Amino acid sequence: MKVRTGFVSNSSSSSFICDICGREESGMDMSAEDAGMIECINEHTFCEEMAIDSSVEEQTDELLIFLEGSKYSYGANMYKELLGIRDKLSPAEFAKHAIERWEYEGDGESFPSQCPICQFKYISTKDITRYMMKKHGTTKEEILEEFVTQFENYQALEDYLL
Repeated sequence: MKVRTGFVSNSSSSSFICDICGREESGMDMSAEDAGMIECINEHTFCEEMAIDSSVEEQTDELLIFLEGSKYSYGANMYKELLGIRDKLSPAEFAKHAIERWEYEGDGESFPSQCPICQFKYISTKDITRYMMKKHGTTKEEILEEFVTQFENYQALEDYLL
């Protein structure tokens, strides 16, 4: 995949990589839905078939928590609007309205209850790396320095890791 730095004009291509299986999809003006993928509100991207079924009530609760803590004006405004109508609808009607509103306004992002990464059904290599570095109090630079001193070349590292 090409990575461009600086200003790029008239660029409308999009690409998506599943954080679980690594499948890549790209195309002009493509959305995650077009790619057969879902992005959750915690910015995980995964294939649609990997989504966990969750109830509308679970999704509504998660949506309200997310919107309440939103740093963006659309989120704060939607939160106020939803709270304003919550008592005027039955719980089922409110949940349906809230989810439909989110699907319209929220760029199709899913909720943590639907995300296999948020639900710890899968852990990404990125999260493992970040966790281990924090747990052991080390940095990428320190690990690289250890690689240089401990291994003659990359193949020696590969042999060690197998």
